[in-house]
Amino acid sequence: LTYTATDAKNNKATCSFSILVNQLNPCINDVVAPKFDYCPTNQVLTTTGTCAVATWITPIATDNCTPPSIAYSSVPNFGLKSGSCFPIGTTTVTYLAADPRLNIAQCTFTITVQNQLQPIDPNKCYKIVNKASGKIMDLNNDDSKNGTYVIQSTYEDMVSQQWQFLKLTDGSFNIINRLNGKALTSYSSSNGSWVYQWDKKSDMAQRWRIELYNGSFKIINAYSNKALDLLNSSMKEDAPIGIWSFNGGDNQLWELAEVPCEDSPYCLQYGRVNVEVWNNQMDNSFPITKLKTTPNIASFKNDLEGPQNIGDNFITRVSGYFVAPLNGRYIFNLTGDDNVELYISKNTSPANLKQVAYIKGWTNPTEENKYASQTSKNISFKKGKMYYFEIRHKEITGGDHWHVRWKLPNGRAKDPFQIISSQYLASTCSGNVQSFNSNQIFTFEAKAELNQAKLLWVTNTGHQNDYFEVERLNAVGQFEMLDIINANTDNDAVKAFDFTDRQPLQGENTYRIKTVLLDGTPQYSEVKKVNFSLLGKVNIFPNPANDYIDVDLSMYQGKTVNVYIYSQLGKLLSIENIENANSAPQRIDTQLFTSGTYLMRIQAAGKREVTKLFNVSK
Repeated sequence: LTYTATDAKNNKATCSFSILVNQLNPCINDVVAPKFDYCPTNQVLTTTGTCAVATWITPIATDNCTPPSIAYSSVPNFGLKSGSCFPIGTTTVTYLAADPRLNIAQCTFTITVQNQLQPIDPNKCYKIVNKASGKIMDLNNDDSKNGTYVIQSTYEDMVSQQWQFLKLTDGSFNIINRLNGKALTSYSSSNGSWVYQWDKKSDMAQRWRIELYNGSFKIINAYSNKALDLLNSSMKEDAPIGIWSFNGGDNQLWELAEVPCEDSPYCLQYGRVNVEVWNNQMDNSFPITKLKTTPNIASFKNDLEGPQNIGDNFITRVSGYFVAPLNGRYIFNLTGDDNVELYISKNTSPANLKQVAYIKGWTNPTEENKYASQTSKNISFKKGKMYYFEIRHKEITGGDHWHVRWKLPNGRAKDPFQIISSQYLASTCSGNVQSFNSNQIFTFEAKAELNQAKLLWVTNTGHQNDYFEVERLNAVGQFEMLDIINANTDNDAVKAFDFTDRQPLQGENTYRIKTVLLDGTPQYSEVKKVNFSLLGKVNIFPNPANDYIDVDLSMYQGKTVNVYIYSQLGKLLSIENIENANSAPQRIDTQLFTSGTYLMRIQAAGKREVTKLFNVSK
């Protein structure tokens, strides 16, 4: 502003000064923080995998001066934004809004991802994989006995490596091995105790809780409240699995991976194989594949030595499992008349059968080198593992027989082929496997007493049996019922049953016992034969022998006969040369023989070779 003073003479004086008017800027000393108009809420997601996708609307913030800047963070999983797959656990997401004066507002929310337990299907099979080793839960030596320990091994599609889960009313599970239907069991509460298998019961020791933990499962025993544990976190094959107080280690965490169910010998018996016979088979095509659904005869036997000279135009299929006694390479050999084939699977599944040896023609029972095809190449087995096999035999006309022998991995190339002991054979049973008692006893014997056939069998499965049918093979190759005998008892005590056939057929009589379970399922014994005519047959007696055995050579009258006796390992022990054989029995001294099974070969000019097995008991 300027003031001016003027007198009469027009003299002037001025006075000037300024007035400064200041306007307050509210942002200069701003103390007001921005404000989030919207902040997402916490989210809880579930997944059957390892992460879940989370999305949200980006938070919006405003400020009293200028639009604020926005910063973002995610902890502990850095860099995850809306649309990312968040891992199992809780992630904290934070948005920060700041103005120029660094006034800050915060928006925080959490993303929690939980692993959801997939429904476990009791009709499906699973491998149980340890997180620490990557190996799976298996049975020691594929054994089906109660008390067999559980170990870890590399997965090889073996049925003993597969498990099924039966959910109980309390939410826990029975963990059932596919090989034999036994349950994972632990009656101990001590850290380090091994777990094993046992017949399924309702005990707490066989109940297991399956709970989520850090993306894997912990498996807790209901009896001890201890966790299934790979002991000592071992990486070794066949390392034991036990229980231990839960500590969250990877050796206590497991994955359940669904796998195709291998064909299971769930109903299993050791020491025998299944035998099926189809009669009146005129098709002689090779390989032998055209088999009707239902055989004329279904039975069992305890060796791989077929009967001799029993008929014409029939097909036999023998099936079961080899139980390998050693690690290494095995060689198999066939003899037979007429066509014979041997198929072996790489595991327990028939789907993987492969022809390994065959005879298209015929051989004598001990003629092991007539065809190159009758001997297999080296076949690798692992000790204790089971391998499904089938023998297929087609008899056309004339003589008939079949034999399968092997060489073990610990033998030499020049060693003879050996008879396969019944302890290395196993088979499934017919009927409903769920009702089968894998510890059942069933022995069956038949013998001649005067002019009658005496049958005796012993079993310990009375609580699940309804009745027995005694059956005999008739002249047209069909089994017919002779009698029905009540089989049911209140317990599984061992009990003997007997039947006398007072009117046996002339010649060879073939018997079997049909067990009918309470649910109607049939099970068949092995067949037993009793002969009431010696004409045209080679008979040896007594069997078992002690100091001697008599050989009836009536069918060789007037001929020169050679009788050879071999040990089970194929070693020739004695030779008998009989000139001008007659109807009188030929006695052979066995005083120097030890207890065991022996093979007798009988040869005569113009006759097919005959073999007989006999036992010596001291």
